[in-house]
Parts: sequence; structure tokens; C-alpha cells
Amino acid sequence: MAPQSEPAASFANASPSWTSNREFLATFRVPRPMLFRARPYVPAAPPTLSAGSKVVHFVRHGQGYHNLWAEQSGVRCNCIAGEFAACPYNRPDLVDAALTDMGISQATKLSEADLDPHYPELVVVSPLRRAMQTATYAFPPSPSVPFVALEDLREHIGVHVCDKRFSVTEHKENFPHVSFDELEDDHDAMHSETERETRASMAQRAYNSLQWVAGRPEKSIAVVCHSGILGSIMNSVMECEESKLGEVFKTGEMRSMVVEFEPATK
Repeated sequence: MAPQSEPAASFANASPSWTSNREFLATFRVPRPMLFRARPYVPAAPPTLSAGSKVVHFVRHGQGYHNLWAEQSGVRCNCIAGEFAACPYNRPDLVDAALTDMGISQATKLSEADLDPHYPELVVVSPLRRAMQTATYAFPPSPSVPFVALEDLREHIGVHVCDKRFSVTEHKENFPHVSFDELEDDHDAMHSETERETRASMAQRAYNSLQWVAGRPEKSIAVVCHSGILGSIMNSVMECEESKLGEVFKTGEMRSMVVEFEPATK
């Protein structure tokens, strides 16, 4: 299903720094059928999980070439002025941006974390290349831990070519351990060259992804995705016990949480 969208310039003018503006993200909290609450996971004192709770390891991908180019250029995004070609995230060679060497190092370092007794039984990942690379390095594939790509975990959709995914056919060649059964289209039917996804649409995707995770039987799950969608998960949908849980994720950062979910009361 295509996301709701709006012209890129109008989106940017609404809030140029919306990803880090948590009060802005919180305005997209609306009544939904299920409630989600999160508190920090403390490895030294592993929790006893109830039927309505899971340990979720949220991960932002390692540094991608789009992150590096934006840093080197000193420009974040020029789409606010309609200068799409000048935006550092729109370089033609950055389609479905890959990890840099630093990004690979960040992702590999995550594999050293001691997550027992709640090592992921399932890895859920955005179908963008840098996220799947990060997931693969952070949680080396094994037959006992399935990897599932979920379209709802994608980064903010539209205009930026770094967030336009390759086809499923292409990705299957490089990520044979990832299941793409949840994706409806082989090609990227969601990407628009001229319009950005609305913030409300992104918040709904964040909710959908948490609802999908809640419906899984596994009690320990890794979710590997992007700063924008993580911001929506933490600030537009989930109630975080500690404010720091909702801060912007750094590249290659993992935050482990106990996530509780229950039907909303009428």
C-alpha cells in the first residue's frame, strides 16, 4: 500500500528538524487499538516476561554512504527549497545506500554485545540495504534465528534516493537468509520522486511494525531499521518510561528494551 504523501517542500517547511523534534513527533499520537510501553532492559537483572511483554533490541543501521556524504558536504537536506538535485541524499550513486567501512565496523561491534539470556530469536529488518547489512553483521545468521524484512520499518519514504530500495529480486541474491514474504511488490512501489510521506503516515507505519512484533511468538526480537522510523516508534507510538529511550539513535546504536503491549481500553 502506498504511503500518504505531500510535496517535499511543504513537508520540510512544516518542520525542518522534525526527526529530532520529539514534541513534534508526539503530536502524531492518536488512539489506536493497542498500547505499547517501554522500559530499559537491564542485562544484569533479566526480567521475567509476561504474556504481554517482550525484549526488543532496537538498532539503527551503521553509517551509510549517504550519512558520510551529508557529513562531508556540510549540508543535511536542500529539499526545503525544492533543490532536490543539491540534496546530499539524492546523489544517483546513493540509491538504497550501502554501509561504509565505518558502518560495517559499527555493525560488527554490535555482535560483541552480551544479550543472553535474551539473544534474539527473530531479527526483523527494514528491506533497505544498509539495514539488512547491519542486521547480518550484528546478528550472524544461523538456521535457528529467522530474518524477516518488513516494509513498515523503512526510512521516511519519498524523494531521497538513498531510501529507495532495490528490487526484492536483487536483494535476494545478496541476502539469501532474509525472508521477503511480507513484501507485496518486487520493485519499490512506495518511492516517489517528488513527494515525501506524511508524518501521520510514518507514525501509522511505526504502529503497524510494533503490532506485527507483538503478534509474533518469539519473546526476544531484534528490530533493525533507521533513525526516522525509530523516532516515530519511540515518540509517536510507544510510551517510554525513560525520556532517553526516545532520543535520536546514533548510527550503529542498539537500545534494548522491555516492551509491554495490551489492548487499549475504550
